[in-house]
Amino acid sequence: MLILAFWQPLLATADPASPEIAIDHAVISSPRTTLDSLLRLTDTFLAQVHEDGYTRDNEARLRNIRQHFEKLFDLREIPPKYQRHLASEAAVYLREGLARFPLPELEEVPDEDQMIARIANGKAPIYRIPGTPVVIRKTEEGVYEGRYQFTSATLAEAKNWYQVAKTYPYLAGQEGIDGLYEAYFLTPGPLIPLSLIRELPDWLQLRYLEQTLWQWMLVVVTVLVFAGLTLLLHLLVKRIARGDGRLRHHLVFLLWPLGVMYLALGARSFLRDQVLLSGEVMQDVLFVSKLVLLAAS
Repeated sequence: MLILAFWQPLLATADPASPEIAIDHAVISSPRTTLDSLLRLTDTFLAQVHEDGYTRDNEARLRNIRQHFEKLFDLREIPPKYQRHLASEAAVYLREGLARFPLPELEEVPDEDQMIARIANGKAPIYRIPGTPVVIRKTEEGVYEGRYQFTSATLAEAKNWYQVAKTYPYLAGQEGIDGLYEAYFLTPGPLIPLSLIRELPDWLQLRYLEQTLWQWMLVVVTVLVFAGLTLLLHLLVKRIARGDGRLRHHLVFLLWPLGVMYLALGARSFLRDQVLLSGEVMQDVLFVSKLVLLAAS
């Protein structure tokens, strides 16, 4: 599975863009369109994952949705390699939280013309969803200058707000979002059968640091496989390098760091795209894999 996870990007063929992918985009021209995009994209994400999980058929569409989650948030202070993960997680937290609080009708949320009028009257270019800490603000600089995104403070507080909000029931009419958290955080990637995960005993579904025990078990297995293959590769290269010729000896030993980099990328890809680790644990995996790549280069 580790090898397949790494080879997947190399073996994939370019599929023509589907009409569904074309409509799964974020519009951030006003607070109204930004809020509507959050609701629409998270609902679509849940509908795709709820029944069948992550599959080869919906993989491209789900990846596209996660890419558009990035547009919804002010990520200027976030390192690029963490942006997609943090934005996607924040989108899930906000949607789950908003399903438990009364939302204004979309027609009541300011559109682009109304925001222009408000700013002209001396008001700040922000909109706070009533009764929540969720704030949408006009971005003043960067790629999305002049567009409306959820603020960096909203991004930072999304998880904490969800932890409080989840103690409340879903509002009438919002029950359809039930399962979004599980769909995003606790569903495996295409290489791990969803039916297998659903048949696991309940104790393997218990969570520690926001990851289930079955995810932690796969982390341990991945680390052991990586360590074992790294050692095996070292012994193999050492054996091949025996013989005459100093140049041949050094050239062969170049295979070891290249192999370690290959294995590190494979392990990272497996944990990110198949085990679907999240939160700080995923950030730690990205950081450690970067250290391994730097040490091997």
